[in-house]
Amino acid sequence: MRTPRHLLAGALLTAAVLVLTACSGDRPEIIATPVDGAFAPVALRVTGLSPGAAVTLSATTLVDDVRFVSEADLVADADGTIDLSTTAPTSGSWSTADSMGPFWSMTGSTRRPSLSIFDEPYVVDLTVTGTSGTDLAQLTVDRPGTAPGVETRPVRDGGFVGAYALPADSEGPPLPAALVLGGSEGGLESATTTAR
Repeated sequence: MRTPRHLLAGALLTAAVLVLTACSGDRPEIIATPVDGAFAPVALRVTGLSPGAAVTLSATTLVDDVRFVSEADLVADADGTIDLSTTAPTSGSWSTADSMGPFWSMTGSTRRPSLSIFDEPYVVDLTVTGTSGTDLAQLTVDRPGTAPGVETRPVRDGGFVGAYALPADSEGPPLPAALVLGGSEGGLESATTTAR
């Protein structure tokens, strides 16, 4: 016959097992390698998911009052991990395994901005959302910008139209110059961006 003491001991044991079970599971987390320059890839992984979990990874940033967004649906492997360098999305802004997919596939939500707005450092907010719509993990990644401190000046002289990009550290010995010619796209934006 069970006494109140046995029932209390059983209840405490059950509670302890439930607490330990809840604590033993990993919480979902987004892990990004440190950035080493504007063009060095960021390795992104999501860990702590249930094996086979379907999630959405979104990236958002606000640069020069323009909101940029990318999004992809991904499925965790048998270890509950999504490594963006080896896991292709099932749908979304990019379609192949690519750790930089969330960054390069962002599109502006309002107007077509100048590409030079990414010259200076900016931040990207990454969010993993479950199928229920609950945010499971978040991380803010600092992006260094493609040409911090570079000054671009328009040139319109004697029938010549172009742009001159002055390096951020223009003091000191002379630096080599590069001439960038645009193609059939019209305008100066792509050549100016390349020069930076």
